[in-house]
Amino acid sequence: MNSNDFTIFGRRIHMEHSKNGGCCLCGAERAGTSERVFPIRLIHVHPPEPVLMPHQREEQMEWIAVAKGRFRVQIGASSRELGAGEAAFVPSGQLHAALPEEEDSELYAVVFGKELLGSGTAAGAVEAQELRLRLLPDSEAELPVFYEEGQEATRQVRECLDRIIQSCQSRPAGYEKLVRGNLLSSLGLASQQAGRRRPRQPERPEGAVQPLLVYLSEHYREPISIAQAARICCVTPNYLCNLFKRATGSTMVEYINMLRIHEASRLLRLRRMTVQEVALQVGYSSLTYFGRVFRRIKHMTPTEYVRSLRAGACNE
Repeated sequence: MNSNDFTIFGRRIHMEHSKNGGCCLCGAERAGTSERVFPIRLIHVHPPEPVLMPHQREEQMEWIAVAKGRFRVQIGASSRELGAGEAAFVPSGQLHAALPEEEDSELYAVVFGKELLGSGTAAGAVEAQELRLRLLPDSEAELPVFYEEGQEATRQVRECLDRIIQSCQSRPAGYEKLVRGNLLSSLGLASQQAGRRRPRQPERPEGAVQPLLVYLSEHYREPISIAQAARICCVTPNYLCNLFKRATGSTMVEYINMLRIHEASRLLRLRRMTVQEVALQVGYSSLTYFGRVFRRIKHMTPTEYVRSLRAGACNE
């Protein structure tokens, strides 16, 4: 598997570096030089491949812009359903994921490092330094992570992100300055919305459970005990339960059920399998238990879900 491939829900997904879609590295790859020249990546996640950004944790920061459909976006222990025109900010080193809630959903991720916040003017340097201080992991000033419809800040931030996306895709002369300027503007707008919080605790549970989250994204169908999961994370079972809850906001069982039901919904939308076949496919040997979990997460039984699809009334 090369660096552009990843496996999710047991399927291999390829993301291409291209000008018109897929995943492109602005500036650096084009010039064939080090990523430090212009360290920004534009990732386009879209059909026909299964649309899902698995849990990951990067030392860089990231803007997520939903272009079409709806996604369940999780950043640390917080999650929100975001639709087209909405956005999310991922701080440096924060565990995050995005799961589609509708077919044909698309999003863009703009991944960048703090070095991109440099500026050639004295005034700009001061502004950039203030932003860098706000973006430090232990800073008391926390940028909001979710930007939802109906907020003026959301509209302004999305205008900046849309210009970044367009510039990275078309790459006109001097596009690097356009991207940097809009990136600074988006962070400046977010900074105006920043609240105050207590400094973060030194311990970061996200990093400890990341190997387990990656494992579960590929083996969600298979049974796993707390003891087995703890060995993956190299911690004790009791400590794992606490870490997992703090990192994801849910228990391990709840998280596995979420992955399974999400895939079950996708399979039911394809209308190629019966409810019982789907239950077995995603890891449930008991149809009754599958129905109970499905209803708890989707607020309807699998049969009701299929009927709503036939009636064209399900907005999943």
